Amino acid sequence: WFVGMVRITLAGIDHPSLSFGDVLSRPTLGKRSRDTFDCVMAVPPWRRLDKERSSASFEIATTSSEGQFLQHIASSLRPGGRAVVALPEAFLFSAGSEKRVRKLLMEEYHVEGIVGLPSNVFKPYTSTESALLVFRRAKPAEAVRFLRFESVQGVGRGRDVVSGATALEVARQFHERKSVADTVWA
Repeated sequence: WFVGMVRITLAGIDHPSLSFGDVLSRPTLGKRSRDTFDCVMAVPPWRRLDKERSSASFEIATTSSEGQFLQHIASSLRPGGRAVVALPEAFLFSAGSEKRVRKLLMEEYHVEGIVGLPSNVFKPYTSTESALLVFRRAKPAEAVRFLRFESVQGVGRGRDVVSGATALEVARQFHERKSVADTVWA
């Protein structure tokens, strides 16, 4: 909490309001525009939660932290707001409550696409295959774009780092829809 408060203050925010606690145990923001955000970028924790941690405040009960954070992030967006969320690839194709969360996103949000990331981007924390999920609070999309990139430069201890030039190229391709086949995902 202290480090967060210092960073906000150094960013020039005169009267910061930062709360300490478990965001998943709080009620969702819903559609109240004054309490929602234009942009959310997140790397939520990737893990299974205890069955007791399945929050009743979310539309879909799930014991995956990814499913709970996605629902929290989605409900935190203003109309037209955009989210970019890093997730383990397994979440994108698993069954059960994770599939119901994906269905919710497909039916109530505009899922723009999924960008597959190199396998060791989050090392030393994890070498799990990962992806970025990009969506907006807007009319649902007819198709979801998939883009994968492997172009990385290695850095010691087996970690891959995406260069700034590579990241910009991937963003350009994503926005210009180059080399990206429209694919249905649910």
